[in-house]
Amino acid sequence: MVNCLKGSCLAVVQQLTFIRRVYHIAFLSPTSVCTQMEQRSRATSKRGPMKWEACKYCGAYLSILWGSPNGPSPLLTIPPSPQLRPPTPPTHVVALSHHINRHQFNICNMFRAAHIGVMAGTVFGLALQVHCRALWQLPSQTSVPLKVTLADRAHYNSRFSSESAIKSSVHTSLDANSVDINKAQYRVRQLLDSLSDLNSTTANHIQRIDESFLCLMFRTISFFGLACWAPDVLSQDPNSMYNLLHEHIALVTFEQVAAGFGYSHLGIDLSLICNFTLMRKLYCNFVYSYMHGIAKSENDEVAEGDSGSQLTYHINIKDGRSTKVKSFFRMLDSQPKRRNCRAEHTREDPLTPLESELFALPKFTPIDWFDPGYWNTTLTVHECLDYIEHGVHIGLPLAEDCQTWEQCSLWKNLLVEEFMETYGNAVLALYKMPTAEEVEQLRQWGEELEELDLEAQLGDEGSGDEGSGGYEYNSMLMDMSATIVLYSKPNK
Repeated sequence: MVNCLKGSCLAVVQQLTFIRRVYHIAFLSPTSVCTQMEQRSRATSKRGPMKWEACKYCGAYLSILWGSPNGPSPLLTIPPSPQLRPPTPPTHVVALSHHINRHQFNICNMFRAAHIGVMAGTVFGLALQVHCRALWQLPSQTSVPLKVTLADRAHYNSRFSSESAIKSSVHTSLDANSVDINKAQYRVRQLLDSLSDLNSTTANHIQRIDESFLCLMFRTISFFGLACWAPDVLSQDPNSMYNLLHEHIALVTFEQVAAGFGYSHLGIDLSLICNFTLMRKLYCNFVYSYMHGIAKSENDEVAEGDSGSQLTYHINIKDGRSTKVKSFFRMLDSQPKRRNCRAEHTREDPLTPLESELFALPKFTPIDWFDPGYWNTTLTVHECLDYIEHGVHIGLPLAEDCQTWEQCSLWKNLLVEEFMETYGNAVLALYKMPTAEEVEQLRQWGEELEELDLEAQLGDEGSGDEGSGGYEYNSMLMDMSATIVLYSKPNK
């Protein structure tokens, strides 16, 4: 039994060897192991005392950090030392069995420690992304970064001559962060107010940052005379003075906020904020790769060539179209589109718009496509009946409820009944529906026209068909008159 258990112990150690090779954990010499123990003890002394134990059967060291959220650390195997090896072979079956179970438990801890290491880097990168979005004032994952013009860059390219000057200036501004800058305080309040109606994950993370940290971030921006934090992601030059200034502001303020437990709700590893190389790689990957792709897909200008040849479309006046509908679709144009899609043409509202040359009215459209005044005074009863033949449909709420995409997210997925009760009935009250009397009068006119048509075509072989068509038309009007009663409003 003892030999069997010893063989099992050896198999467990072989499994540990294979797992360490997979995770690139090499076997170390006793000297390097002791050095690593001391370094790890010093690095983690703030989180709790370090306890090292050596297995008396195989000489493997086990480190246990009391109070550490990561739990026991992975094993570091070294050759058995004569001082640690027992003088006689172990013979107690229970002790050796406990030793094997302990190694199996530490295999699970090794996988857990490796998983925690990967998750720590992911969470740290997420915290840096949230920090950059807060500086950028982009509270949603679909928000598009601001486009930087040449005039914005020229002042800062001439002001800062080297990267070291930018670093020293940023540190100086952080030392003076207690200065009351009303503009920065206003931007913080503006950012927090914009988060109240959003349901995005980024907005929730920004809301959990203490307001004093947000003030520190925005005061640092205002100290340099920046109207907003907006790195030029489309310039393809991360090392320009303008972009380096934004980079150092972001990284230094992130270090300050993270060290003050501003991102403790994300559970980041604070030891990573000392790794400037890692932070810069994460920053450049997020700003100049991810956000660059979003900004590039929304850029309407041609990347290469003469920008003067770019076509610009002027929006003309469409007779009868509601201004609410035009504003709504203009707002949709400003929303982020799919990536890798062809850029649309630029559309502008000219100061003196021209009349559209297309006079045909749309078919099968909700009645609020029309301006209420145009519907009530210009359209005939016959034309109104054509649009409500299959029921009265409202497409949009009032103009004040569809000005931003955040407002549209409140009603775009509602059921028809719920939408009409909450928004649609208020829009419907602006439109006059044809009354039952008007429908009846139109039906009588249809009968008179039918009689005149029959008299004119008396003796014609197709007169029976024409009469049948008139009968169907009048039947349709009678059916619609019953429907109109439900939606007719008293004329004011």
